[in-house]
Amino acid sequence: MQKRLLFFCGIFFFFIQEIISIDSNFKKFIELIQSKNSFLGNNENLFQNKQIQVPKNCQFRLQKKIETANYFYLDCGDRQYRNFLYFGQYENQGEIISFQFTKNEKIGTREYSIVTKLQIQKNPEKQISKNSNLYSFIQGVIKKDSLLLENLKNQYIYFDKDCPLEFAYKDSDFHWEKIDMYNFRISCLEPENSFVVSLKMMKDRGEFIGKQLLKQGKLIHVRLKFDSISDLGIHWKNFETIP
Repeated sequence: MQKRLLFFCGIFFFFIQEIISIDSNFKKFIELIQSKNSFLGNNENLFQNKQIQVPKNCQFRLQKKIETANYFYLDCGDRQYRNFLYFGQYENQGEIISFQFTKNEKIGTREYSIVTKLQIQKNPEKQISKNSNLYSFIQGVIKKDSLLLENLKNQYIYFDKDCPLEFAYKDSDFHWEKIDMYNFRISCLEPENSFVVSLKMMKDRGEFIGKQLLKQGKLIHVRLKFDSISDLGIHWKNFETIP
């Protein structure tokens, strides 16, 4: 009995050491990539071409995508680490649980940590809301059915608690129109059917939806009126928040 207890205690402490080792390595990696001149000399070899585990309290999030260049930041709650760059096809299929660091590289005026070999844990399937117009809209997006989407013109779409919008990023390149474009993901869509809802807002309103301060990943419940479809996407009007 005592031998068996010692055996299980040994296994327990082994796993604890493994967890500590993963977090310790990750912390050292972050400290290196955030410090200036961090990869001079032999430092670059410490983590080069090794799989880096992302701790449970952190998430690797997509900031923006330009063709095959995917810009990520690491969200660890009270701390965020930016300027990770992955070249290749990435469709946001699920949570990134590890990645491989290759090198630091200066591109333009910024230095990026180039990563590869993303290990992705697929998200569980989410149930799509059954409120009728939203359900029709979701089906139109998934099936790329323009006729189904056209039939929703001038109809209200409710992105409710079953399928809120998730704030992704703000585009401020429309300075000539004095507006910002706020872009949201439809949270109940599978990643492979990713679709962005873009809303125009005046620059002087700040990053607020109703009384809610917008942060990346923020979920909001809204009612939107489906206006029209063009080559630039779907246009909305009569925006308002709902409980």
